[in-house]
Amino acid sequence: MNYVFSAQCDKFVRDRRIFELALIETAKAEIKDGNVERAKEILGTDFSDENKRLRAELFDFADFGLQKINQLFEIKTGLCF
Repeated sequence: MNYVFSAQCDKFVRDRRIFELALIETAKAEIKDGNVERAKEILGTDFSDENKRLRAELFDFADFGLQKINQLFEIKTGLCF
């Protein structure tokens, strides 16, 4: 399960980095052409639905993992958080 989570995190970070670098390069070109406002618009571009979905899945997966850790901790120590 840890490997799946790690792989999903890697994909999320990689995809987001590629997306952001492409925006930066496009914005730089606009700035060179004197279009600062257009560059700002480009840099404000929202992430894709796929990226948002993957992010939500990662948060759900992390929450599930934390719940399991808490359950194991409770069983082992008798303490509850």
